Amino acid sequence: MGQIIARHAIADDFALKTSTVAQFNAGEEVTVAKDGVSIPTTYKYVKAASALTAYQPYVLVNDADGVTTAAPATSTVGKIVGVPQVAIASGSYGWVAIGGICQVKIGAAAKGDALEVLNAGTNLVVDGTTGATTETANTVAIACETTTTTVTAETSLINKRVAIAAS
Repeated sequence: MGQIIARHAIADDFALKTSTVAQFNAGEEVTVAKDGVSIPTTYKYVKAASALTAYQPYVLVNDADGVTTAAPATSTVGKIVGVPQVAIASGSYGWVAIGGICQVKIGAAAKGDALEVLNAGTNLVVDGTTGATTETANTVAIACETTTTTVTAETSLINKRVAIAAS
């Protein structure tokens, strides 16, 4: 079953498709769930400012191209973090998850831990110490499963503006 977005029908696997030509407006959002009871995922359509690695967190930037991407950098100004579910080539367009359930590279964490991304981070880490379930200004996601090393794991993105800590 396809989804409808701004009067455009999109396929079920839309989040896995990329294109060198815009198929939607950069910044367009769509929210979908895999079934009627799952936590939905919100995706944002972006133009990759550089090559994006699947499951790695990136900061979203509003610019002349609409919405593009950047590596996380220390900031007290709130940033939206997006996570592509497939690699996106530099200059190409694709969807990044910004809220809800998706796959993300995370470090060692316990199920329920609050997660953040650090300056130049390529994965999410525990926001504080493991067992930290309290949301802070840096919390971008919640771990949905326990991990012992850096792996790609199911995570719930919060879809809010967050601060990016230096370390």
